[in-house]
Amino acid sequence: MAFHLNKNDYEALSFLAECRVLTLTQLAAYQKKRKQVVRRRVRELSQEGLIQADAGPLGQSRGRPEKVLSLTDQGIDLLRSKISCLKDIPKDWLRAPSSHRLDHQLLQNWFRIHLGDLERVIPGLAIQILFLSPALVPPATPADRSACPKERVSQSDPKPTPNFLPDAVFAISMKARQKTLLFFLEADRGTESVAGIARGGKDIRTKILHYQDYFRSGDYKVYETPCDATLNGFRLLLLATSTPRLTSLCNLVRSMPPSGFIWLTSVEQMFSEGLSGNIWSRGGRKDLRPEAILGSKMAVRAPLMPLKA
Repeated sequence: MAFHLNKNDYEALSFLAECRVLTLTQLAAYQKKRKQVVRRRVRELSQEGLIQADAGPLGQSRGRPEKVLSLTDQGIDLLRSKISCLKDIPKDWLRAPSSHRLDHQLLQNWFRIHLGDLERVIPGLAIQILFLSPALVPPATPADRSACPKERVSQSDPKPTPNFLPDAVFAISMKARQKTLLFFLEADRGTESVAGIARGGKDIRTKILHYQDYFRSGDYKVYETPCDATLNGFRLLLLATSTPRLTSLCNLVRSMPPSGFIWLTSVEQMFSEGLSGNIWSRGGRKDLRPEAILGSKMAVRAPLMPLKA
């Protein structure tokens, strides 16, 4: 019997192209299916030469190391023949990232999957992904790398600020309230120093300074056009992989006012409560009751739907 791709297959392959790499657990969570069902279909897609499975990194954020899935060149060519917007995307952008970026990419994936679950948890929300690094920028939006705070020249410092790219930029619109919020994500693997001895290096403190400058400048308003909304600021989300790291980041943020636009949480809290829950330390204030990024009235405890083997 000839092998045929169905709608779910194309959705899975497209999401894999967008993320570049996924674990089987992540793909099952994204598709809201049993892992056994997804594993069987992945095996068939692999036999057709569309997906490859490689050994995953030893330091994954959650659970045992498992194989990571990525598109083969044949899989990329198939998607390009079906999705016109992928034709101009370099193949390297669709392949699995280098080994030293795998852990970080998998962490970003979990956030993306939890973010997508918000629309199920809170009806009436609309989520718009404006930028992903280093994966794809969705073709439905005009935002591209030039819209991100990269190499921006500030008035206080005539030198550009290099390597200042967020992990993601997205907007959440609440239709009933006719309100749109803009978010920037920094998924922190704990590999960068919190505050380097030499100022201006690649540390979290320097990133926060850049975001503060970006907030004050109003340059984020470049996203008003793709969002079709007036934006009066944005929220920077810091996602830490452990409680001790979260505590360190909160202490840093509290020492760097103004920091009320910075919200922090951990992977453990994200999984136990969901992104819509009261899991966020606003401005690094861990001494206060955690808040919800969409406000107390829309706070919902909603962990991801349980996945069975």
